[in-house]
Amino acid sequence: MHLEPFERFFAGETSIPYMIGALICERTFRLYGKEKLLTLLEKGEMWDLLNDVGLTKENLNTELRKELLLPPTVAIANSD
Repeated sequence: MHLEPFERFFAGETSIPYMIGALICERTFRLYGKEKLLTLLEKGEMWDLLNDVGLTKENLNTELRKELLLPPTVAIANSD
């Protein structure tokens, strides 16, 4: 059981809040693209923004677990 949110599962691993943020960003980019991800990161009330990309308090756990099973999306930097 992990009670400390910034605890690392293994030495040198990413803490839980950063992992959750990364999964949300990865899922948003994969399903909605770069523009929606940038919009999500700009500003606003968290749950309103997450709802805009299909994440709610009720489905967050399920959706992030599904994301963990997928290979990462490789974003290619735009050269302009």
